[in-house]
Amino acid sequence: MKILLVEPPFERFQGIKRAFFPLGLAYVAAYIETQGHTVEIYDAEHTQETNIIPYAEAANCYQKYLEGLNNKQHPLWQEAKEVLRAFRPQIIGISCPTVKYEPALKIAGLAKQIDPGIKVVLGGCHPTVLAESVLTNQAVDFIIRGEGELTLAQLANSLQETGPFKDIEGLSYKLDGQIYHNPARQLVPDLNQLPYPARKLLHDAGGYDAEDMGLMMGSRGCPFQCTYCASKNMWGRKVRYRSVPNIIGEIRQVKAQFGTTQFSFEDDSFTANAKLIAEFCQQLISQQLRISWSAITRINLLNDEQISLMKRAGCNHIRVGIESGSDKVLKATKKGLTVAQMRAGAKVLHRHGVYWSAYFMLGLPGETEEDVLATIKLMREIKPDYCTLSIFTPYPGTEIFDELRQAGMVAEDMDWSRFSHASPHNYFAPRIPRQRFEELLDIFAREVDNHNGNFLRLLKRAKSKGLVYLQQPTELVGDIKKYLSWRKGGS
Repeated sequence: MKILLVEPPFERFQGIKRAFFPLGLAYVAAYIETQGHTVEIYDAEHTQETNIIPYAEAANCYQKYLEGLNNKQHPLWQEAKEVLRAFRPQIIGISCPTVKYEPALKIAGLAKQIDPGIKVVLGGCHPTVLAESVLTNQAVDFIIRGEGELTLAQLANSLQETGPFKDIEGLSYKLDGQIYHNPARQLVPDLNQLPYPARKLLHDAGGYDAEDMGLMMGSRGCPFQCTYCASKNMWGRKVRYRSVPNIIGEIRQVKAQFGTTQFSFEDDSFTANAKLIAEFCQQLISQQLRISWSAITRINLLNDEQISLMKRAGCNHIRVGIESGSDKVLKATKKGLTVAQMRAGAKVLHRHGVYWSAYFMLGLPGETEEDVLATIKLMREIKPDYCTLSIFTPYPGTEIFDELRQAGMVAEDMDWSRFSHASPHNYFAPRIPRQRFEELLDIFAREVDNHNGNFLRLLKRAKSKGLVYLQQPTELVGDIKKYLSWRKGGS
């Protein structure tokens, strides 16, 4: 069957370039292609435009998204129609995190307008948790709950053979006006058995930069308990790891096929398995792959020996979640870290001169003005090279969402278009008056912009000299080594 997998637009409406490609869809595409189906991935976020947008201007950008979402004549919707008409899929599978639920429904509606016979499938965190309510939308035929590779392949085979759906684990669907939820599917036990993500199946694959293709994951799952994190909806708490040879094999393939030398690991906690990371680094060094890479981890999962080895293996950027400068807030969200550990970890990172960025969050329930100011103070103290600011959002399926639902602050029929960590419409901190919350958000945003400003100015100069290709400043996926070398030279 002909299957089109779609990443709906969100950041692109705002004029922001979303670096990389939809990794989850590329995994699904690779697997269902092995089952004999014709597959293409349409990434509606993909653009060559690059804008540096200060956090203080984020509210205006978000308004552009809301306007574009509801503008039937917006060029993005016209582009989507053209792709649908050109490919003529029999099945369309749409990635659907909460922030993209409304754009996903728009894509589903467009597909049905073009051909009512197209079977529309939604997958991702949001429909996994809220399958019943999502299926009430007339344009949605199926929901894949949890990991999608095996379930979508089995569904495609069943549709091709006009077979039954009741035996497909992880599937929810409508039949004769009734909604059915089949038993959950077990997680893929051995990630090494999955084919490498099918980057070649991207619509306009030649329009991506080499660095875009460097997105990878070495594991699925996170063992920690943060109450605001939705990743457990897909992966659970048990971590499944790919083998080092399997990861190295993908790096070699991507480097050979696309010329990629900068990779980015998006694992929830990349260094959770210290032994595996040591083996990975040693193999990168011994095999002389000559690549650079970045990773996300927890600041308490790093030590001197490990960071030293990671740097020698090409690690040029470490991203960590700080979130709050208040021990009270950290404890309430089950972060499993203290402010003292944040300070200690920052000292280790600075001691090794490794480039690192930190994620901060504003507006957690129970947070007070004093807590917000403590977070700003901690940011000034630990001095990350770059800061990212998020507005707290209680995503469905998280522990904190359930708590707020019981308190009557959220429901399953929210206006999901305004539900994002980038949305200025979020307000879930009742201990701070709404007006003061907005003032603190503006203060925090300007503080972050000032903190990042010097880096961005230097980076702009470096880029003008052709030394750096910067894709997305909020994620720092440019060639950091070249930037640091340029900065040291004082040019």
